[in-house]
Amino acid sequence: KAKDVPSVPTAVVIKPQSKPPVIKGPIIAGATSISGSSSGPAGTAVYVYADDELIGQASVTETGVWTVTGTPPVVRGAKLTALIDDVVNGEIPSDRSPALAVVQLSEPPVVNTVTKGQTVVTGTST
Repeated sequence: KAKDVPSVPTAVVIKPQSKPPVIKGPIIAGATSISGSSSGPAGTAVYVYADDELIGQASVTETGVWTVTGTPPVVRGAKLTALIDDVVNGEIPSDRSPALAVVQLSEPPVVNTVTKGQTVVTGTST
């Protein structure tokens, strides 16, 4: 016959999920630096992805900003996302931030030769 064993109360601490970081945009094709902000505490790791491929990591500063430098040049149309993983404080990693598309700057317009007294200026643009 089994003896009655008194139950021992257990405490379960549920840590909140971290909020996703914010990527500062726009990001121009060819950029090798990505920055943003986070509500995570200083030292929190931020991971930045281009089309689901990890391209860099940074830490949140005391002022809540982060910058990833030395990334491969990002290409037009790539979707950048970021997440934070606050294992330092035992929080659950964040979901990924909303995707931010890398944009291409337009080429400046080409203006045809303008002569004195001309009232219409023409040219081309892409």
